[in-house]
Amino acid sequence: MNLSSSYRLEHVGSHKDPFDRLLIWQCMKQDFLMLTADSEISKYASIGLRLG
Repeated sequence: MNLSSSYRLEHVGSHKDPFDRLLIWQCMKQDFLMLTADSEISKYASIGLRLG
């Protein structure tokens, strides 16, 4: 998996934390389920992030 392409992940809402975005990108690319209570991360479900 090429994580250097994580910069292509579109911004959803006002979330800009680079570490969170890297985790989001990895979960989306590997079809992982992300467990979080962070409402900013939850907004990425609209572009394909699987949440649990």
